Amino acid sequence: MADNVFFNIQILRAIAAGLVAYYHLQPMLAVIHDITDVRFLAFGVDIFFVISGFVMFISNDKMNKGALLFMVLRLLRIVPLYWIATLTVVAFYVIGFQPNGLMSLNSDVLVKSLFFIQSEFEDGRYDLVLSLGWTLIYELFFYFVFSLTFFLRSARKSFVAVALIFAACLLVGYLVPDLPRGVAYFTKPIIVEFLFGAALALVVMALRDRGVVLGNGAARASAGAIILALGLALMIEIVSPTVPGISRFIVWGVPALMIVAGLVGLEYAGYALKGRVALLLGAASYALYLFHPVIMQGVVKLFVWFTPVSGVAGVVLVAAAALAAAAIGSVLVHLTVETPILEAGRRLTRRMGTLLARPRYGV
Repeated sequence: MADNVFFNIQILRAIAAGLVAYYHLQPMLAVIHDITDVRFLAFGVDIFFVISGFVMFISNDKMNKGALLFMVLRLLRIVPLYWIATLTVVAFYVIGFQPNGLMSLNSDVLVKSLFFIQSEFEDGRYDLVLSLGWTLIYELFFYFVFSLTFFLRSARKSFVAVALIFAACLLVGYLVPDLPRGVAYFTKPIIVEFLFGAALALVVMALRDRGVVLGNGAARASAGAIILALGLALMIEIVSPTVPGISRFIVWGVPALMIVAGLVGLEYAGYALKGRVALLLGAASYALYLFHPVIMQGVVKLFVWFTPVSGVAGVVLVAAAALAAAAIGSVLVHLTVETPILEAGRRLTRRMGTLLARPRYGV
């Protein structure tokens, strides 16, 4: 770990994206053979939200970045690749591929989707062209709310402010059940998962700033491993995202927090995974998240069209091929498309930072 870069968290990103990928692969494999629907794999999204809250707070611990600069950086990180992925889906739809179950499309739906505005399709669903973009709506909302607190110049004050804004959103959602869909979206309890990660970051920063020893030690490593194991056990045990009387942010958010906390604890104890391939997949996790549905659907269709796959063996073969193709494809997208975009974005924001830092008058 160096300069707030956590190797374990980077690899956890790859794992979370892989879990979501297999979750989406399951209905595709059903055309080959009936399989067990492992629904809890969708918790990869909850892990991403906790990671996001953790990373945003711990990487902005000094709170010395301008809100505008912060938002530009986050938009450059999220939007260009999302647009490319969305337009890729559109391109496959135009040639008759029907990607991700996309059966109809018009310009209004497309334009709204590019700006993360969900709309109603002809089949009745209220969605984006790239349906998994629903998580990015929450990500951008969190970034925006977080940016509003930068003037406080304190991570703890920022956390309190973000928590109060989120609490107000939840209260509005509870008191006004008939809100428009676009507004009601931001009143869902799942937004609390960002606060879980942010709270973990505050704890880590407080221990670090007070000189509490977080270095090597069998006891500390054991504590991290136990927390990680408990989080995994809880996550696997609860296979439904909606348990009566308990919201998703508790059912899956708390175990996700435990998994992230356990891996952070292990890294501070000196146990970090640094495999080059795993770290590369972690770096490519956003590309994997965006592009895996189209890649995997293409692989499954090719197998179904051109090979006599069937039964359990066929499912295993196709699943392995689809996941491998998604991993390789995402790495290629990361290296050839995403990385140049991010480098260009960094150059742009450096210029912005210089301009914003210049005095307005005089020398």
